[in-house]
Amino acid sequence: MNINNYKLVCVGMLSLMSTDIFATFDDKQKEEIGVVVRDYLITHPEVITEAIQALQQKESKAWVDNAKKEIIANQEEIFSSNSPAIGSETPKFILVEFFDYNCPHCRAMHSMLQEIAAKNNDLRLIYKELPVLGETSLFAASAALASREQNKYHEFHKKLMTSEGTLSDEKVLSIAKESGVDIEKLKKDMKNPKIIQELQAVQKLAIQLGIRGTPTFVIGRAPGTKEMTVDFVPGETNQENLMKHIKGEN
Repeated sequence: MNINNYKLVCVGMLSLMSTDIFATFDDKQKEEIGVVVRDYLITHPEVITEAIQALQQKESKAWVDNAKKEIIANQEEIFSSNSPAIGSETPKFILVEFFDYNCPHCRAMHSMLQEIAAKNNDLRLIYKELPVLGETSLFAASAALASREQNKYHEFHKKLMTSEGTLSDEKVLSIAKESGVDIEKLKKDMKNPKIIQELQAVQKLAIQLGIRGTPTFVIGRAPGTKEMTVDFVPGETNQENLMKHIKGEN
């Protein structure tokens, strides 16, 4: 028997061992099958890696497919909410970023996202504050949202995303001051219930979409129409790949 046929037989045996049919074999038959499979896996351990990779790919596809279903089900909250945004008011494409100010991968993508928004006048970029990296992240997100009351969100957001090192509450307030934010008013506005409501709404969305970390991107093409299609891009990526997802060319 050549190696490919032997591999096929062993893979078949592995599959068989996970079915009810295997239970119908007597102990001797089970032992013989186990020996063949064991010997093959010892000789060809790469099969285990291949199986794990195949399983991971299958699980990843199922995860993304389920996220897309949830995007459709929650499209109004995702694409038409009152979250901070820049870009076109009548977009062909909407890019939604779920992010954390303390996330280094989010910071690494900030300039690229600004460039994408500037170069594509048919795109809208929506920011979803998802503070998952501790109390300071929550403080920063609350401060950023509260700064909208002073029309300072975008300047403050930029400075937070381009800051270096881990944020502290004091550092957040210092950056707010550099951004021209009235600190006393900011502290009062941070207690506004609508700030908590926005953060809770985003957290709920993240759970429904199965978001596992930041950054995560949700894309809507032809939003608000019957032709709308969506996409889900988890994790840091490059501009070329993200644009392919935005345009539906991936």
